[in-house]
Amino acid sequence: MTLRTWQSRRNLVVRAAFTLMELLVVMAIIVIIAGFGGYYVLGQLDRAKVNGAIQKARAIVQAAETYKVDHGDYPQDLSQLLVKDEEGRGPYLKSREDLLDPWGRPFQYDPNGTQTMAANQTQARVIDVFTVVPGENRTIGNWSK
Repeated sequence: MTLRTWQSRRNLVVRAAFTLMELLVVMAIIVIIAGFGGYYVLGQLDRAKVNGAIQKARAIVQAAETYKVDHGDYPQDLSQLLVKDEEGRGPYLKSREDLLDPWGRPFQYDPNGTQTMAANQTQARVIDVFTVVPGENRTIGNWSK
C-alpha cells in the first residue's frame, strides 16, 4: 500500500461517536429545559393545592350545614362531623383526612363566620373553615374566590 492510498483511506473513515464536548453541550441544554419545565410545574402544583384547600373547606361547610339541619345548630368543633349521633344521623364526613388541608394540617373553624359575612356582605350566619398557605401567610377558606 502506498502512502497516497493510506492517506485517502484515512480521510474516508467516518466518525462513529460524539465528542465529550458535544455530549456536555446537549446535557446542558436538557438541564436548562428541565429547569424551566420544573419551575412551571411546581408553580401549578402550589396553585392546585390552594384551589384544593378552598374546595375542601367548602365541602366541610356543606357537611356542617347538613349537621345544622339535623341538630339545629352548627357543631362545636369539626370532629363532630365524623361521628354518628344517638339518633343514627351522621357521620357527615367520611374520614379524618377530610378535615386536613392539602399540606396535612387540620382546618381551622370559626362558628361565628366573620370572614364569610365580610366577603359576601350578607347577614346570614355561615361558619368559616380556613387554613393558612405555608410560606405565604395568607389565609384562605370557604369565602375565598
